[in-house]
Amino acid sequence: MFLVDLIKSKFYENGTCMVSIIGGGGKTTTIYRLGKLLSVNHMVLVTSTTAMFRPGPDQVDEIYFNELPDFKPDAKGVMGFFSHVHKENDQKVKGVEPCVLDAFILDKRPMIILNEADGAKHRPIKAHSVREPVIPEKSDIVIVVLGLDGLGKPVSEEWIHRIGEFRRITGAGSNENIDSDHLISLISHPDGLSKDIPDQAEVILLLNKLSLLEVDMDFKKFFEALPSWISAIVVAEMEENKEMMVIRRENDCSGDTCSGTLITNEEK
Repeated sequence: MFLVDLIKSKFYENGTCMVSIIGGGGKTTTIYRLGKLLSVNHMVLVTSTTAMFRPGPDQVDEIYFNELPDFKPDAKGVMGFFSHVHKENDQKVKGVEPCVLDAFILDKRPMIILNEADGAKHRPIKAHSVREPVIPEKSDIVIVVLGLDGLGKPVSEEWIHRIGEFRRITGAGSNENIDSDHLISLISHPDGLSKDIPDQAEVILLLNKLSLLEVDMDFKKFFEALPSWISAIVVAEMEENKEMMVIRRENDCSGDTCSGTLITNEEK
């Protein structure tokens, strides 16, 4: 699985790894699916820098608040880590400050951190407010998630979180349907989904829920229209741990990235 292999490679390179996940259309599902797969060989920390629903025993092995216990370098499993239970809803937990997660990376804690860095109110597509996303500076990878079930649907609050920001960024009217050009604008705009991503982070665009896509989409053409700071797109069904297509950028002999070069486009 491309995402699992990428995260493992960053971990083996640095001795630790932090992945921040933003956008809409299946962030939480993606976190828990990746956590289970990675925990076979690694200690995985599931956390948030905003808030999320409290994970159950089928999602994490233990939950810790404020302080994280020491564990052996070869420890394996999935731990939840948060600041406290939400005061207004005990089914939710509040996240930790980004600097706390950055400190884990600086201290070379031997674990993989999966951080949910914003919320989308269960919408497949979202735009960011002024205070979003909350991405720690030491994030090694940022996964931007978009739900393909939103394509072809009306430009409305039913399908888009923060509809006002979406319209401002993309220029979409209320009588339009969401199309690929809107998504490209949302990703590319300085106030869009590229906002506050650390310079060193590798950025992956995860197009989730392929089975719910109701319109035609040329994924290669879509990828070629994206800004060069996105190193790959993954077309997937994360609920089922399936990646149907991976499109990456190729490095030339000088090490520079050749924007839009298709090197992988495989059915799995």
